[in-house]
Amino acid sequence: MADTEAIVQNLLELDEDELVAQIGIKAQTIEQDASAADLESLAEPMAVPRAGWDDIFQFGQGVFSDTSAKAYKLLCTPLGGENADTNELVQELEKLLGAKTAEAATKATTLLAPVLVGSLGLPQSLAVLISTLLVKRLAKGASNLICEKWQASLTPTAEASASLTESTVAESTVAESTGTEPTPDPAA
Repeated sequence: MADTEAIVQNLLELDEDELVAQIGIKAQTIEQDASAADLESLAEPMAVPRAGWDDIFQFGQGVFSDTSAKAYKLLCTPLGGENADTNELVQELEKLLGAKTAEAATKATTLLAPVLVGSLGLPQSLAVLISTLLVKRLAKGASNLICEKWQASLTPTAEASASLTESTVAESTVAESTGTEPTPDPAA
């Protein structure tokens, strides 16, 4: 069985562009081979072919942006009337990211990855890669206000995607409970 902390420590040594490329490769590989979803598949970083670097990078950036926006909505928006500042997970992440140490970054990544698996349905290996990149990006700067920094890092496309997903789920839930079909959006 793979040691999650050792894998995360190795991933934290990669730069952000390398992590984005790893996300792209992993997402494509999982589509072809389900065993690539396992954490053990991250024991050795996958080689990034130079010939397809731009395509792999763009694909990885798309996967990351979409997932980042969904994770932001999950962790940083009020749930059940609670203020996002009272969210224990966010508070723990802020504390760990504020420490600015490799050990704290490893702990923050291992804390965030299972949330992405359980709440967003990501394969474990992809969740670890995305969590690692999120932690690296959120740990930059002097502010410990994780949700404010996270919101600022979202691309407009990713924010719109997360909002669209949220409204579609809400419409489907209403339709199921009332037995009616959701009204199509004329703008779509």
